[in-house]
Amino acid sequence: MYLFFVLGIVSKGFGQDAEFTQFNSVPQYINPAFAGAGSSIHRFAAAYRNQWPGVERAFSSYLASYDGSLQKYNAGAGLYFLQDQAGSSYLTNTQVGLNLSYAFDINLKFKLRAGLQSCFNQKKYQVNRLIFNDQLITNSPTSLDANGPTAPLQFFDVGSGLLLDSKLMWVGVSARHLNRPEQGLLGTGATLPMLISVHGGYRYEIVKPENAADVSPHSVGGLLHYRHQGVNDQLDIGVAYFFKMINFTVWYRGIPFKTYTGYKNSESIAFLLGFEPIGKGFRVGYSYDFTISSLGSKTTAGAHELTLGYEIGSKGPAKRKSRKAIGGSMKF
Repeated sequence: MYLFFVLGIVSKGFGQDAEFTQFNSVPQYINPAFAGAGSSIHRFAAAYRNQWPGVERAFSSYLASYDGSLQKYNAGAGLYFLQDQAGSSYLTNTQVGLNLSYAFDINLKFKLRAGLQSCFNQKKYQVNRLIFNDQLITNSPTSLDANGPTAPLQFFDVGSGLLLDSKLMWVGVSARHLNRPEQGLLGTGATLPMLISVHGGYRYEIVKPENAADVSPHSVGGLLHYRHQGVNDQLDIGVAYFFKMINFTVWYRGIPFKTYTGYKNSESIAFLLGFEPIGKGFRVGYSYDFTISSLGSKTTAGAHELTLGYEIGSKGPAKRKSRKAIGGSMKF
């Protein structure tokens, strides 16, 4: 790896945050207003993403989260842990985030939730795994201290979010890195750009459930997630079909008719299969991203993603047979 390329990646690159195709399954990561939302008292989630396995040392992301309802105070709290690793230098980003939210009742159907987020971040890489320019030219050890220790970079950042939530629809907006922290590993001048996220979903019940608060056994829905960070933006849009315990979703990632540095802004088409036994509080989802960009699916080998979720307790006076499939519980 050439030195100028290494410097570009380590000091200025990787400003973009880790992303998940099944963003709805990791709500604590995308918007702090989701903390404590939904019909359950306790909620656990986990996700693993292996992006571009066809490229050596590409992107691997792991996430685990918990959030709970503070119903007495009309509030919620959540905590998540994220680790993202990429590149031959094993560039590793570790993040621990604390979310707090408060809900305002608009009417019997809608709630407006406001959330705040505080994150601790650590970035590090293994310099001894890099090959520098002078090594390629002279075929000798680098003049830089490639075997020396590299102190990890640590910083805090903050975010906020809003969420309008009901049983059959939700829409939210969040902003991360409001303080634009310094994230350059080789010096200053590499601030982390603010990340703006707009996300939402709607579900149409083909068959109405016997209890209006329960999930329809047969329905369709749609989801979207738009992100803007620095000079980059991205849109995920998908449609989902639900029948009893099974759901199937097709996503498109990209912005049609837009180009960036001469390349079309179309990245992938993703296919998701989900399974959720009714009344068990457990769900699992698997998705595969088929690359449609100029990189090609043969080069990248796409992306694999696995998510798990588990919920305990009910906010209502009696335990429901099933929970909301859209809105605070993010069951898409």
